[in-house]
Amino acid sequence: MENIAVGIAKLIEQTLEIRGTCPECNAALYGWKTKNKDGSDRCAPTCMACGYYALQLKVDADTNKRYVLSLRKKNHDLFKYRSVITDHALFDKSLDNYQTKEEETAVAMTHAVDFIKDVLSGNPTHMILSGKSGVGKSHLCMAVCWAILEDSKYTKKVLFINYRELLERRKASFNDQMENKNQIALLQDIKTVDFVVIDDLGAELGGNGIKDSTSFNNDVLYSILEARQNKALMVNTNLTSEEIKNAYGERILSRILKNARQHSMQFLRTTDKRIKGV
Repeated sequence: MENIAVGIAKLIEQTLEIRGTCPECNAALYGWKTKNKDGSDRCAPTCMACGYYALQLKVDADTNKRYVLSLRKKNHDLFKYRSVITDHALFDKSLDNYQTKEEETAVAMTHAVDFIKDVLSGNPTHMILSGKSGVGKSHLCMAVCWAILEDSKYTKKVLFINYRELLERRKASFNDQMENKNQIALLQDIKTVDFVVIDDLGAELGGNGIKDSTSFNNDVLYSILEARQNKALMVNTNLTSEEIKNAYGERILSRILKNARQHSMQFLRTTDKRIKGV
């Protein structure tokens, strides 16, 4: 019996080496001296006293890594392929390439950074950007979307919705059963994801003058805002608050402004970036 024990001990000495201490019983952890062809360990270290497998840590780490990568892809794809955008070049906009040469854009950047922190903290905060076309409102909104996705390590679900295009798609879906189901599902996503941008609110009213919103428009908008009044939301518009009230009504204005006291920004003097080419 002693010879067997000695033989086993010699075999262990020849083939295994100590790789640390077992976290369960403080005995030695043993691993193979030889490696796989690619240089990796044949097996994670094992405790012969209690049977603890360091491999389990690796398995757990690998499982967590796969989960993180899967979640990242899922929420990245949700953002890229479920957002409603007319110009996909907008996806290239970020905080890094947002121009802050003018006073208002610099202030807007500061507001945006604070807003992002609020959203990542789980606060149901709203941010409103208003002002004429071309001052970078959509750019900043897209930049906020990317920042929330990346800073949350893609654990947040985010959508960017051009409101006029959303309405057009919703109307077009009425005669297409499959597309109608898709648009209903999209509206549900807009109401429930962690963060949503409503882009270019008011453009669907058409023309340079402000006219009353249609009942269809109001119904869609109110259903979204009602669902998101206690969820993170960002809205950009060419309209003033008074024009929003006149076009959509007091009820919709109040839903937009809810939780937006600290994060409202109006562009009054910023130049049109499309004309200046910056």
